[in-house]
This record gives sequence, C-alpha cells and structure tokens, in this order.
Amino acid sequence: MKEIKDSRDIYDAIKVPNELSSVIEKAIETERKETGRSVIMKENKFRKAWIPAAAAILVIGVTIGLNTSEAFAKSAENIPILGTIAKVLTIRDYESEDNVNISIEQPEIVVDGKNAQTDSKEETGTSSADTKEPEAASSTEYVASVNAAIEKIVSDYKADATKRIEEYKQAFLETGGTEEEWLERGVDIDVSYEIKYQSDTTLSLVLTTNESWVAVYGQQYFFNMDLVNGKDITLEELLGEDYVEKANAVILEQIKQRSETEGYVYWGYEQYSKEYFEANPDFSMGDEGFKTVGPETKFYINEAGNPVIVFDKYEIGPGYMGSQEFEIEK
Repeated sequence: MKEIKDSRDIYDAIKVPNELSSVIEKAIETERKETGRSVIMKENKFRKAWIPAAAAILVIGVTIGLNTSEAFAKSAENIPILGTIAKVLTIRDYESEDNVNISIEQPEIVVDGKNAQTDSKEETGTSSADTKEPEAASSTEYVASVNAAIEKIVSDYKADATKRIEEYKQAFLETGGTEEEWLERGVDIDVSYEIKYQSDTTLSLVLTTNESWVAVYGQQYFFNMDLVNGKDITLEELLGEDYVEKANAVILEQIKQRSETEGYVYWGYEQYSKEYFEANPDFSMGDEGFKTVGPETKFYINEAGNPVIVFDKYEIGPGYMGSQEFEIEK
C-alpha cells in the first residue's frame, strides 16, 4: 500500500506547464470544431485528471524520442516544455562496407524562442524580423556558426578517416596481407558527443572522433557556449583576470600529487621524487610537458559549473595515461 501511496504523491506533485494547458485547450477546441462532437461533458474533470498524466507521459516521450528518432527530434522544436534556451538534437548516420563500420552521432543545437516570435507575429501582424530581439538574433547566428563548425569537423574527419583506412589497406596488402585477412580486421570510425553541462544560458559539450585501428587519430573538440550573448565562454570569464596564475597553480599541484601518490609520469617531471618536491617547492617545469594555460587551452564545464582543463593523450605525458583532466574550482 505504501508504494501505491508514494506513486499517488508523485502523480499529484507533477507540475503542469502553462503551455501544456494551452495546448490541451486548443486540442479540445479543434475537436469541437472539426468533429461536431460534444467534448463539454465533464470537461473540468477531464482536464484535472488528464493534464498531469499527459505531462508525465509527454516528458517521458520527449526524453525517449530525442534519443531514438531523428524525425521526432526535428519535430520536437515546437514542444514548449523543455526548460532551456537551446535543445541538442542528434543526427545519426551509420554505414558498413566490408569490414569498415562508420557510426556518427552528431549534435545539432537548436535555439529556443522560435515559438515566441511566431506567436508575436500572429498576434500583431508584424514580421519576425520586426519582433526579434537583437540578443536572439545574435544567439541564433552564433549557434548556426557552431553547428556549421561541427558539421565541417564531422565531414572532414569522415573523409580523412576513410582515406587513411584505404591507404592502410593498400599498405597491408602490399606487405603480404591477404583480402581475407583484411576482412577479419574490424575497423570502426566513430563520432560521438557528450553534454557536460547545460543550463538556461550555458551549454558545454565535447565532440569526440575516434578510429579503432589507430588510437592516435582520436581527437576531442570542446564547445562552451554563452547562449544569451551568442559567444564562446572563456577561461577568463569563468576564473577571473588572474585565470592563468590560478589555473597553473592548481595544475602544477595536481601534477605533483599524481606523480607522488599515483605513479603518474609527466614529461619534464619523471625525474622528480617526493623528496625533491619537499626540498624544492619552487621547482622548474623543465623543457617538456605542461608550461601554462592560455586563451587556446581546451576545457569543458562540468556539472558543478567549474572549468575542467583537458590535455590530449601524449600532450603532457606518455600515451598510456590517456588524456589528462584538471578541474579548476571557481
């Protein structure tokens, strides 16, 4: 019985978006006009009982649909209950030929607010250009430029990876390999993305490209977006004017800690021991490895809202350690 009561409490607590009520009202009116059937009967009871359930079902449907169907994702632009300025849709592509599999999940960012402009146009008779705020225009143009950059990265990577694999196959056959042996070597070309942080005003995502047969071609691209002002977010904006000194200090301290406690090896630091660190608190960084952060330093924003600085595999240490990440608390 407790489980039933808990379920009922959750059901009763569902907050119904105002926009959804409006949608239902319009649906009832349309049904009345188009079919001539009476929908007045127990209309208040209908709304009271159906709206919360519809809200729950619609939220579940949106979550599943956006992750399984591109057609549904595209149509989801007009659903008004998503609570952020932008939605991230997924464009999927899959190809397989011989032993080469290409799997692409490409993000497409859609700026919200399109509905508000449409509604304003319908009510006032003015054009969308007249009703669009400068901030919205800037944000829309900025997001379009990010989408274009992502599209180019994915397109170029797919073409380059296909060419590399063709060259690899040719070299494989010229050095004694057979077609049968080649077909036994599965080759995967993969593009995926991960949303690291999203709020009403900010979006941070990482696009990753990878090839299974040669890990050196794996690469990450970072997009930290100010959706209100239509621009990239910088480390300086997140950490302040002294972001270089602040980030450098944290990274060096974490390099020291990982070297001492986890056995990590960083270029320029492999010769240092715990005793060296204690005797030389202001040690020199050496000729290789980490030097300093700057405007071009790669990072994403984590769930806590902190920047996480990322160094590629081989960039500041041996490849076996993979990419290295350093969270800088604000």
